[in-house]
Amino acid sequence: MPWAAMAGIISAALSVWMITQVYLLHKQRQEKKLEEMFAPQREPRPTAPSRRKESPKLTLASPGRPLQ
Repeated sequence: MPWAAMAGIISAALSVWMITQVYLLHKQRQEKKLEEMFAPQREPRPTAPSRRKESPKLTLASPGRPLQ
């Protein structure tokens, strides 16, 4: 069998394998997304904007601020 034909067969097989891997990854992510949407069993994680709204916590290491 010529080398070019062998390379073509191998590249086709690798392409099919890579396409199936991407499909399975997409399917897995979609299932996880749907599970999180329809089964909210745990508390939602805070998003970045909600963390910014929190007031800074006063500690002993905060200079110039009185203790409460």
